[in-house]
Amino acid sequence: MIVQACLNGTRLAAFHLRLPIALEDLVRDATQYVLAGASEIHLHVHDQAGNKSLQPQLLNETVHVLR
Repeated sequence: MIVQACLNGTRLAAFHLRLPIALEDLVRDATQYVLAGASEIHLHVHDQAGNKSLQPQLLNETVHVLR
C-alpha cells in the first residue's frame, strides 16, 4: 500500500491558518507525515507572495530541501 500525503493542493494561504505554503512549513509537515508512514509527498510550490509557482528555482529549492 502506498500512503501519499497531500500537503496543500491548489489552495491559497487564506484557506486555513495552518496550510503549509512556506518552505519551512512544507518541510515540517512533510517530515511529520513521513514519520507517520507516508511514502509519497504531493505539494504545490508557492512564491514569496503565496501564489502558486512553477519557477524552476523555487521548484529546485523545494525538492532539494525536502530530500
